[in-house]
Amino acid sequence: MATRSPKDFPASFLKSVRVLAGLLIALTLAAAVHESEAPTTLGRWSAPYSWILLLLTGLSLLSAVFALPGPAGLLYRKRGEIILLVLSAAGGLAFLEFAVRLIDPGGISYYEHSTAYHVDKIPDPDTVYKHRPSHHAVYGPTELRTNSFGLRDHEFSREKPDEEMRILLLGDSVTLGSGVPAESTFCARMERTIQAQSPGPVEVINSGVGSYNTEQELAYLKKEGMTFSPDLVLLLYVINDLVPAVPFEPERELSFRGKSVPGKLMLLLKKSWVYRMIHHSIRYGALRRPGRGAPPVRSPDPGVDERAAPNGSAPSSPGAVADPEGWAASRQALVEIATISKEGGVNFALFFWHDHSGPKYLQLLELIRITGGEEGFPVIDSRPWFEGRDLSTITNSTIDSHPNSRGHALVAEQMIEALVRLGLL
Repeated sequence: MATRSPKDFPASFLKSVRVLAGLLIALTLAAAVHESEAPTTLGRWSAPYSWILLLLTGLSLLSAVFALPGPAGLLYRKRGEIILLVLSAAGGLAFLEFAVRLIDPGGISYYEHSTAYHVDKIPDPDTVYKHRPSHHAVYGPTELRTNSFGLRDHEFSREKPDEEMRILLLGDSVTLGSGVPAESTFCARMERTIQAQSPGPVEVINSGVGSYNTEQELAYLKKEGMTFSPDLVLLLYVINDLVPAVPFEPERELSFRGKSVPGKLMLLLKKSWVYRMIHHSIRYGALRRPGRGAPPVRSPDPGVDERAAPNGSAPSSPGAVADPEGWAASRQALVEIATISKEGGVNFALFFWHDHSGPKYLQLLELIRITGGEEGFPVIDSRPWFEGRDLSTITNSTIDSHPNSRGHALVAEQMIEALVRLGLL
């Protein structure tokens, strides 16, 4: 029996392989030209995009090898097995995606729910975006019901009734109460606790909006907050306060229109929960909760990672004063909040949400304390609240490190104790 030569295959097959190799190489070169909005690799690409580019480069090199006559012959003879392997891999990935969506390991669904929450906001000329007033929606475990002012709170009058004590809480998704019922937030708990000990009516106003920074919180205080005539203004300062707000364009972020080919590819990948799980593990660490006494790994606030990265790249995690401009803007907003409160005869206090460790985070806390000393407002560090505790029992999930109902109960208790100690209650 005659032995088949490696070249014993249709010429059209070799031509097809070479065309495919050419297309892959062209796609890889085009992808390499792209520059991510927040580059971390070689000053050009984001980490997720770098992995995709590495995969494309590997496929291009492999296709170039099989475009040679010898390897092409082997590819032709093994084409049945290769097709079966590809189909099996595709089926396996599809099953894995289904399993991840069904099991939701680590609470990876947080990304999809937080994105839905963010794009459901409405534009605002002063705060960039805000909640829809008198709105009701469900985002995974979070049922969001807003009052006529667009706040996650019950209805109350703008004009403060006689003898009522009003506390205005400024903040982001931690203050909002991401992942917990409205009645379980530390704002609602504080209202109930203080009311039980007060002879007159008490109103604790929850003005938290996911991904707000200090500048947006200042804008809200100017536009709406002070019209409620608060007796005390509290700000829960979170690391997101350093991240600048960008134009609110949810349609552009979720649309293929105007995006580069790499941007469209990243948008498609973000639809996959498997990709989200891998990306989160690479960027924030393994899918496991921190142990006793360790600060939780900060999960992205709704809109923070995505709002500045419509093409798929994400801003580098704001480590303390790694962004001097971000801190300068945040500090100026803090000074203005303190000034507005002082001029209105209102006490102001800042609670520092200490959910990171390390010298840079401590440096940020020290800068805020210096600002507080200069402007005359107290700064309370929340880190001692969590020391010695099993954080997995007070956070929503491995991925969503926002406090759960037990965590909010702890925050409410510690906040009230601090305010009493400072003579503000």
